Amino acid sequence: MERLADYPWPGNIRQLHNVLERLVLLAEGATVSAREVEHVIRSEAAGTPAASPPLYNAPATAVRPYLPAQSHDRQQIEQALAQTHGNKSRAAQVLGLTLRQLNYRIKRLAMT
Repeated sequence: MERLADYPWPGNIRQLHNVLERLVLLAEGATVSAREVEHVIRSEAAGTPAASPPLYNAPATAVRPYLPAQSHDRQQIEQALAQTHGNKSRAAQVLGLTLRQLNYRIKRLAMT
């Protein structure tokens, strides 16, 4: 918390908001570690987004964003959603998709 308070925030509240969003997405548990805060702030200072560590090792047959929705995608989507406790944003990251692409596939596969 101290590190966040001491940072000059040249981008003002928008920059702080973006950093906090990234911290929530990258958090490995219920709390954010000082290491994670430092990593995100350093990447912010460098002008590059923080690379998200993989949540789990995706199988070689992971969903590809450029392929149409297939029946085998259902299992991978269900697995990613289970792994992320239903968090679609994180599941999309795990699958290498945008949230919009994931929602499209869920709709296309009639998953509710």
